[in-house]
Amino acid sequence: MLASGGRDAGDPGGVLITRNGGSSWDCTPAQPGAANAQFALLMMGSTPLVVTRDAAASDHLFSSPDLGNTWEELPLSLPF
Repeated sequence: MLASGGRDAGDPGGVLITRNGGSSWDCTPAQPGAANAQFALLMMGSTPLVVTRDAAASDHLFSSPDLGNTWEELPLSLPF
């Protein structure tokens, strides 16, 4: 899996997946809510994380426990 695009690349960005070692790539079945991928995809164990930015320039953090079939938004702040 990888995150592509972003404002600097001039496209809305998204999360792509390969199932054949990179010979071909497809969009994941679902995309994170504010689908404007900003940075490289991160992995937490076997769970992908992606940072996105919405039209109001707010950042969002999403995780997908099932390799892109569903996405869950995570809080960006931690309690002190």
